[in-house]
Amino acid sequence: MRSAENPPEAVFVYGLNEWTEPYAKLIEGLGISITAFVDAEQTDGTFRGCRVLNPAAFVEHYGTRGGTPVVVMSRSADGLQANFEAGVTTLANELGCRRRLLHPAFLKRHLSPPFPFGHALFGYPSSGNTLLGSLLEEFLSRRLARKKPEFSLPTQLMRAACTEHMTMLSDTVFRAARALGAWAIQGRLIRVGEFDLALSAGPRQEHEAERGLPSPQFVYLAGLGGFPHIMGQSYASHELVDEALLADMKSLNLDVFVACRHPLDIIVSLAAKHWRPPDAVLHDLAWFAGVAENLKTWYQAALARSAGLTMVRYEELLERPLAVIPRLAQAAGYDLAGEAEAAMLAETYIGRTLQQPGSSAALFESGHLWQPGAGKWRERLSGDHVGILEDLGYGRFMADLGYDSDFAGPLRDREAPTEVIAMDPAWLAWHDYTTHRSQGYAVTFRHENEIFREFGEPSQAPMTLYTNDAEAAEILPRMLDSDFSRVLFGAV
Repeated sequence: MRSAENPPEAVFVYGLNEWTEPYAKLIEGLGISITAFVDAEQTDGTFRGCRVLNPAAFVEHYGTRGGTPVVVMSRSADGLQANFEAGVTTLANELGCRRRLLHPAFLKRHLSPPFPFGHALFGYPSSGNTLLGSLLEEFLSRRLARKKPEFSLPTQLMRAACTEHMTMLSDTVFRAARALGAWAIQGRLIRVGEFDLALSAGPRQEHEAERGLPSPQFVYLAGLGGFPHIMGQSYASHELVDEALLADMKSLNLDVFVACRHPLDIIVSLAAKHWRPPDAVLHDLAWFAGVAENLKTWYQAALARSAGLTMVRYEELLERPLAVIPRLAQAAGYDLAGEAEAAMLAETYIGRTLQQPGSSAALFESGHLWQPGAGKWRERLSGDHVGILEDLGYGRFMADLGYDSDFAGPLRDREAPTEVIAMDPAWLAWHDYTTHRSQGYAVTFRHENEIFREFGEPSQAPMTLYTNDAEAAEILPRMLDSDFSRVLFGAV
């Protein structure tokens, strides 16, 4: 697949190693010419019919500036690990090269080499993604063990390049943030070509409530460029299922699955990720209206493209696992060994939290699952929500999804709770903003000390730092907005 974005007409390639030959073929296969190769050790010769220059000769012959970018392919001292930063240090810092320096992962904007097989799972937050994704991962691992597929060289190259690029960005941010007291980091997938990083800041704190941040301050960096969906044969995120996303999954040869759940149960469970019990969040009617509208838009997009995906209903998986799991396995390309295997998978996964103690998910999403089941909306919503849902046309929407359209009957006479629930404003602000980043609805919960800082290359989409830590707001953008850092962050 090629994107609508035009690739450069020509590039220089810095570094000769085991990647260079097959990677050069990918470059030339996209119609990009290679002006010259540059290498500190293998010079005064040719490679693929092009001159090989040492870095100093490259700068002398072609100058430090110009429209032709440099793809940095340099490797570590042992020759085994990609080391983009080392090449950037040589070119930018030592030689003063001011051409654009590209990470090998930049080709992902123009090329999607396919995997032998795999899956992509999309679902609105709290729609059953954890359970469904765990089953799909189990099917994939067993299918890989059984078939032992061979990966094409372009797929291996792009997978390695994109993985190394994501690692390099995360490490760059974390190294800078550690000087400010950060001690945990979590990547958050946003959409194709973009991801965010959430970090702790300050000493770890204990809290009595089930919700709450692991430390008093939060740091969230939004707008990083990267390609997490090519790092493996499985991909899962909350992205809206549009034509561009489906086209990219098709190019990667990933079967697309969508988690489907009763919309009002989704809203209740999403509120429970903000705070527990979720009543106070649910009865912030501005938050409820924004999420309800966004949720409808999300599933309407999936319904409009239902011919190109498999929609799996969360309630059916809970109620009839021995019937649904074999069908799900078949859609994922794996044949179960009878009902006993389906029963084992149901016993292993359904209703259980899969977080491991000490993992970033456990730190940032303690108690990810809350009272798994169906029908919670009848006990948590009230008559205050009926008018909002009616104005949004939820009766027709729920019928289109295959659910009973009558939400007003069970709710109209229910009163809103009167008990005031004390909530952690830092956690609410952090969680609402992070969910907003993946879904786009308006942020409702704010923190009195929240700070936003935009920074980055003016010609590119800026990064945004969101924090309640004044020191981090002042120092981190300066550390990440140096000439050197701008090269790293703009490398794809």
